Amino acid sequence: LVSNHFCRTEVVFYGLTGPVLERVMEQYNIERVFPRAFGQKISDKGTILVMEDMTKQGFSLVDRKSFGIEQAYCVVRTLARLQAAFWIARVNFNYSLDSVLFGRESPFSDGIRKSGVDLKEILEQNTKYFFENLHKHVPSHSDRELIQELVKKLIATLVADPMKGVPAFTDEPVGISHGDLWFSNFMFKGDGGSMICRLFDWQFWDVSVFGLDLGLLMISSLSTEAMQEHVDKIPKEFYRTFKEIYESKTGNPVPFSEEAALGNMGHSLFSALFWVIVTSGTLWESANVDVSSMLANVAFAIRTKRIMFPFEF
Repeated sequence: LVSNHFCRTEVVFYGLTGPVLERVMEQYNIERVFPRAFGQKISDKGTILVMEDMTKQGFSLVDRKSFGIEQAYCVVRTLARLQAAFWIARVNFNYSLDSVLFGRESPFSDGIRKSGVDLKEILEQNTKYFFENLHKHVPSHSDRELIQELVKKLIATLVADPMKGVPAFTDEPVGISHGDLWFSNFMFKGDGGSMICRLFDWQFWDVSVFGLDLGLLMISSLSTEAMQEHVDKIPKEFYRTFKEIYESKTGNPVPFSEEAALGNMGHSLFSALFWVIVTSGTLWESANVDVSSMLANVAFAIRTKRIMFPFEF
């Protein structure tokens, strides 16, 4: 059920939302963000997306060991371009697309809640795995105790209502989120200042909190040292790039302040923590995932009180 729903969601992205954003990017000369979809083939087994081959253009995947801070900032700036296109489209249409595409009333906002997917079984299975295997990946006793204590309290609330772990679509500023922004879903070309990247695997895209993806990017993909050094710099660079592109392309000031945008980072880190828990049974067995580094980043975010919880527990 989960796989079927979110595969359909990706088809909707490339068939509806993506083309609107692509047109804005082309019109305003904004470097593209995601691969092109040439078409859709509908069969009795589902819909097949026909995508461009990024490797023929010189793009390649990176593994966890080769994903560094240079790649992270490339992703951040790419994501900022996406937000600029999203907001240009919103404003250009005088917010008239909000009810059908870009706003709270859109059927594509708050997608997990509206999907009807039952997260309780997924949460229970992965929580069991999480606690049984935590000691293998967190050698620091203090970090392990810190994570265990918080997650146990958190799970007591989430098992009763798993949707509390899904970020709510509340106030402005909003943005378009990828929903699964970790190093396995990027491709890169070039290096240094000429590096560009593409984001793919849009099964979990949503209209949600502006900057929601940043927490997951940092916790899942940065080394512990990079996380501690750049946890405040990355959101600022994200907003700076977004602001620069939006204002240079439209000649108008951005619709919201840096303070308002950065206020979402606590929600972003909470969303990342929830992702770490519900994917543990799947991703922790992968040799390409540095679980120890990821959990050290979680401990750092907890210890420094950077996570903003959407409910009391």
